[in-house]
Amino acid sequence: MMTLFRKEFFDALRWVPLGAIAAAVLVWINLPTQLYTAAGADQTFVTQLGLAAALIAFALGLLQSLPDTRTESRGYLLHRTLTPANIFWAKVGAGLVAYAASLIIPVALAAVYLESKGLETLPTSAEQLVPFLCYSLLVFLLHPMAICIANRDARWLGTRVLPMVLLVAALFSVAVAIQSRFRWNDVGVLLLVYVGLIWLVLDASRHTFAVESFLPPASARRRYRFSLTSLLLLSSLVLVGVVVVTVVQSFPVPVQDFRQYRFAMDREGNWQQLQLDRSRSNWNSVDYALRSPQGSTEFEPLDDDWRGAPMTALADVTLPEGIAVSPFVYAGTFASGSDGSANAMVIHHDRVLAYVSGMGLSKVVTPDGVFDTAADATGRFRKVVFPTSFGGDLVEQYAQRTNPLIADADGVYQLDVNGWSIRQILDTPIDGLGLLFSKDSASVSLWTRTGDTLNQYRVSALSGEPQPPMLDDPSLYQLPVMTLDLVASYPISPVLPEEQIQVMQSPDGTHAVARLNLRTNAVRYRTLEPSAVTELDAVQLPANEYGNPEDAAVAWGIPPALSSVTAALAHFRRWDQTSDLDSTKLILYISLHAILAALVAYWLASSRGLGRTGRVGWTLLALLLGFGTLLAMIATFPKPVRVACPRCNQPRRVDLENCEHCGKPWEHPAPEGIEIFSDAIPQTAQRSETVS
Repeated sequence: MMTLFRKEFFDALRWVPLGAIAAAVLVWINLPTQLYTAAGADQTFVTQLGLAAALIAFALGLLQSLPDTRTESRGYLLHRTLTPANIFWAKVGAGLVAYAASLIIPVALAAVYLESKGLETLPTSAEQLVPFLCYSLLVFLLHPMAICIANRDARWLGTRVLPMVLLVAALFSVAVAIQSRFRWNDVGVLLLVYVGLIWLVLDASRHTFAVESFLPPASARRRYRFSLTSLLLLSSLVLVGVVVVTVVQSFPVPVQDFRQYRFAMDREGNWQQLQLDRSRSNWNSVDYALRSPQGSTEFEPLDDDWRGAPMTALADVTLPEGIAVSPFVYAGTFASGSDGSANAMVIHHDRVLAYVSGMGLSKVVTPDGVFDTAADATGRFRKVVFPTSFGGDLVEQYAQRTNPLIADADGVYQLDVNGWSIRQILDTPIDGLGLLFSKDSASVSLWTRTGDTLNQYRVSALSGEPQPPMLDDPSLYQLPVMTLDLVASYPISPVLPEEQIQVMQSPDGTHAVARLNLRTNAVRYRTLEPSAVTELDAVQLPANEYGNPEDAAVAWGIPPALSSVTAALAHFRRWDQTSDLDSTKLILYISLHAILAALVAYWLASSRGLGRTGRVGWTLLALLLGFGTLLAMIATFPKPVRVACPRCNQPRRVDLENCEHCGKPWEHPAPEGIEIFSDAIPQTAQRSETVS
């Protein structure tokens, strides 16, 4: 087998320089040279260099397979004293070595460049190539897939390349998922899924090369294998879903506005339901309408003199968990008031790196202090994150622009970007954060949520200077270097993951809380009391209106068993948003999809000669998975060849002994020639021979 491996490797080796040149060009184009692209270089390598790796793997597979499909080449190859399966594994092994040889030099040069820039010039490191190296192992599956395509017995190109659809979809999904952070349970699920995908591709490709390519076109039990059939079925489901969704979304639709419902308090302390109408053509154009809190009246247009009470919707502060795929996380840009420079903050291994564009590393921030170089820095944060949002009201969101807050598992810190110092202002971790502005009194309070407790803090400047004048746009508020004084703590009932906490300030100075369930649009509200948790009043808001009702037609492309996915795609909504769901039309489409697919599947199974078990099984499968099953059946079971029966003149299958219409067997050919028996050899070795 080593002889065949060397032969295959040296045949592929002549193409390695072309692949290496293509990979080197893409590496050179995507090497980071700017501050704002350096932190995301790992994502760029996965998408751009991953494309080059995919082309190299697929091209090597075709170059190793297409020449051997010729009669003389295949005969020479199969005369070796090796099984076809061993020949397949030799091709895959040689292709893997050639694939690695094409990428190793460009990747090594990229690692040297990234490491040479170091932390002092740009936020780069050779670690940024680790996601691509992991991704490239999965990309190599395109090599055995190319062997499968080249040797697959199919009448037309569409069904020949159909098994590759699932693999391409998986590669795209990994390219997106590998750019985020994984929890440990997510890692286990992903590994299980992609180990299964690797087995499907390798086993189906081996079966195609070693078994299917030697069988006649007639149907046979050895022709079908679970891995190949599963690969065709899953690829068909993906293809049909993508095509149908793309076609439906390409239909021209009338411009439709978005309508949202919120719960608010006016300046007099009255609770009200608020209706917001936004134009799709101009999102900033909003029309407001009000009605009573319990919905007993109709919505009426908002008066010009109506003003909402000061409020804030607490932003979630989620500490990072699991495995960080990227070694660098861009956290935002914050202005320095002393020199006006913009400091880009990058999180690297639980330290905060501050960069100034064109000047390199400015400072390294840790809980121990602020340092000039990474070598001098001591200490690390624990699960550090920048709360980039300070909540907001019905119109604006408040963002950090200077003196940012830094949260970790030990509490909350504030960084002074003018004096370059860091202070811990809270010694407990937080789950939510919001700034509440009172324009009348020009005061600011900071609200945090820790578990089931809301904490109100008075914000004061550390320097003792009075608060700056309140602007009409609170989103432009500049957070001072501050001290926090605890005003009150309010116990609340446990908060659900889909709940948004909104805090309002009534005219008498007391505060109230409204808890909006983003999934059901239900609101619970009450006045905050420091003493105990009291029962909340409940209100059910109308469902938000998004998207186009005709988008429910995507149900024709999604398996009926996945009706929840159909609903999500049909209405352009995430899990934490509500929508005006046209359930009647959606259920009708899903039912028709399942019934029509089952009927056509039964007809296809009958026309291709499947037995009773096969007909029932594929019909039930089509009932659950829809039209994608039909494409898989066409690609899996070729249409039998038929000729006219001499007795009944009906078309009968050539691969069956008896006619399926009249039962007449095939007529035996007339005997010709002379049959010779030899008496000179033992009886056990005698055989009949025909000489024509």
